[in-house]
Amino acid sequence: MTLGERISYHRNRLGLSQGELAGRMNVSRQAVSKWETDGSLPDLDRLIALSGLFGLTLDELVKGEEQEPADPAAAESPGAPAPRPAAQGQRTVGYVLLGVGLAMDAFSVSLANGLNEPHMSRRRMLGIAGVFAAFQALMPMTGWICVHTIVQYFRAFEKLIPWIALALLGFIGGKMLIEGIRGGGGDDDAPRLGLGALLVQGVATSIDALSVGFTIAEYDWLMALVCSLIIAAVTLCICLGGLVLGRKFGMRLAGRAQILGGAILIFIGLEIFISSML
Repeated sequence: MTLGERISYHRNRLGLSQGELAGRMNVSRQAVSKWETDGSLPDLDRLIALSGLFGLTLDELVKGEEQEPADPAAAESPGAPAPRPAAQGQRTVGYVLLGVGLAMDAFSVSLANGLNEPHMSRRRMLGIAGVFAAFQALMPMTGWICVHTIVQYFRAFEKLIPWIALALLGFIGGKMLIEGIRGGGGDDDAPRLGLGALLVQGVATSIDALSVGFTIAEYDWLMALVCSLIIAAVTLCICLGGLVLGRKFGMRLAGRAQILGGAILIFIGLEIFISSML
């Protein structure tokens, strides 16, 4: 079971509707629906509240250590068959969809980078997309490690994630805006994205993926790594698409491309911050 499936299972076990559970958790019914479909994750405070409501420990809720009696006959059979290929295929599709969702911020930032640097070479595009993909693989694995080691410290750090993303993207986007307004020249005047700025963008667009460590907490390290690598591959493809689109439109927008790219970065930072606060 995934974390969302466990929340749904125990909610139904207690005879609660999604609206009733939402009222107890002080969130909207839509938020509970997203939890149960693995579209989003409860924050740590609500995970603790959910585990208390369901009569579970945090490990039992997050890692799935409790064995739910969903199929007693299967539980009694020592020779129960392994998961069917169809189930594995569904899990892979879930990883891909998760990667698409996580890559949207990186896609938007890649679009901004392409706008800012319309004459970017293909090799450089691949390198930039590769950095975003690497961070999208690193963050879920870091979250997985935190769940299995220092979850209490990760709880305190998680609250800072939207502030960090806002500060990093706001700083880079603001700098691009100022340089674009002051420069007023053509694309050749736009500064190239430096390694330091690229790494900051990689952290800012992937830091929310730390929470994915809770979704894959019940996996062993190999399955968690496979999930992270699939997310990285999806991110690589999506970011390459963003860079190509940004480069194409950047050639048409001339001197205004850097201003638009900076505005996009600031918008993405605000979007991450506001969505995390809701």
